[in-house]
Amino acid sequence: MYAEERQQAMAQLVTEHGRLSVAAIAEQFDVTTETVRRDLSALERIGLVRRVHGGAVPASSLAVIESGLGERDQANTAEKGRIARAALEQLPPAGGTVLLDAGSTTGRFARLLPRDHRLTVITHAVPIAARLAGQPQIDLHLLPGRVRTTTQAAVGADTITALERLRVDVAFLGTDVRPANTAVVIDVLRASSTITLALASGYERVLVAGSLDEARALRGDGRVLAGEVHCARAPGFDLGNSPEETLSPRGTELVLATTNGAPAILASAEAGGEVLVAAMLNLDAVVAELAGEDDVLLVCAGTDGRASIEDVYLAGRLSAALEGDRSDAARIAEAVAASYTTPREALEASAGAIGLRRENLETDIAFCAQESIADTVGRISETVDAVAVLTARTAGARPRAAAADMGPATNAGMD
Repeated sequence: MYAEERQQAMAQLVTEHGRLSVAAIAEQFDVTTETVRRDLSALERIGLVRRVHGGAVPASSLAVIESGLGERDQANTAEKGRIARAALEQLPPAGGTVLLDAGSTTGRFARLLPRDHRLTVITHAVPIAARLAGQPQIDLHLLPGRVRTTTQAAVGADTITALERLRVDVAFLGTDVRPANTAVVIDVLRASSTITLALASGYERVLVAGSLDEARALRGDGRVLAGEVHCARAPGFDLGNSPEETLSPRGTELVLATTNGAPAILASAEAGGEVLVAAMLNLDAVVAELAGEDDVLLVCAGTDGRASIEDVYLAGRLSAALEGDRSDAARIAEAVAASYTTPREALEASAGAIGLRRENLETDIAFCAQESIADTVGRISETVDAVAVLTARTAGARPRAAAADMGPATNAGMD
């Protein structure tokens, strides 16, 4: 069956069933899931189907693209629970101030706030405010604005004005990763650099866990635990998150749990499609790998809920190296990359570098700034019990165009 015939049959099948998963389509036509996603992208471009999380629906069936809070609250509940529990590790000391965004995962996080930990909580989400209103340890502030029916959260000029005046210790933001043929996760300082070097150095697999507790549960023969909390090595772990620590493998598998990169990787895995990991260390190899893709999403992990210069810099370098259409966000990233003369300059200017200097890990900045010293690209080969398993692929260039887009920043699974 030719590609055009297969795509026509796919469109007809989606129309007949109303909704089909990528896995079901792949089984029906005896092709890989990557082939299905490319076919669905082609069908979406000509208006025959609309891609949704995990599959496709007829183009005519979506009058409203954005799903409501109630619908999202019922999706991926186990994964959202894990993200919410992991986020508790980022709470400020008692008496601190946090901002809670609207969303189904942030709502779960609000339910888990400890009753013996005094906090000032600011939110624009009505359901979160209603849940916290009666708790004596919470000094609750509800932001003004018009409440949207879909998200049940305040929006508008009044909300923005109020946010501009705020100063908080930690912001817990909700976001999402759109489906794409290929997602590239970037956490230059330091998760993607550590994964890249670990696989290049001889680790057979890197297991990315959503929290320190989940990483500890994976301890076993041949496994080395690596993890960090605010840049410092996690208590009881074999390694921190310094790439150089992986140069001499101490086992066959590295188990990794980090503050920013791990949640972004897991969220990208949940969105489906091929997921690759990029660092300055393997820039050329990633560019060669992406040369064969026509739908690329660049996911920047960021630092503590905020966009970070080093991740946007690398995203811009990647986007500039690819042919094809670009989103406005990708073009902005290219402009950021062009404003720095060297990778080291960009990394030194980032917020992530501040935390590393605080922990006397400045050598990690210089190491992660090295360009294309590895030809290995980490990719998610499977996800088992919400743990992403990454294996090595040695990249080879394939002469086809790629389109670039920029995804959301840190905590990409919080929605």
